[in-house]
Amino acid sequence: MKRLTLLMLLTLLMAMLSTACTDATWDKYAVLGNKAEVKCYSGSLLIFHGLSTGKVSNEQNSDGYFARWNVIAVDGQWRHLDTTKPVSAGVSGNCTIIYTADD
Repeated sequence: MKRLTLLMLLTLLMAMLSTACTDATWDKYAVLGNKAEVKCYSGSLLIFHGLSTGKVSNEQNSDGYFARWNVIAVDGQWRHLDTTKPVSAGVSGNCTIIYTADD
């Protein structure tokens, strides 16, 4: 399985190098599996702000994202959440995701 994954990554890398990919294209693949900071808004109201403890998954057939979050701020119907411990949850809406370096 590891060999197949390595082979696929090498093939992808060669294809990207041969087509002179941009930094943005490369970064799209390089951040897979990294932690992220996410802010979601409803209009101009910040309804969720969290830091993932690991990989952020894209929900299938949805505009949402799923991860285990260290919640910084939450508003609306979920404001009762205990933000002192990580919460596994899906978030969706007008979200901004900034991937951080994996430590």
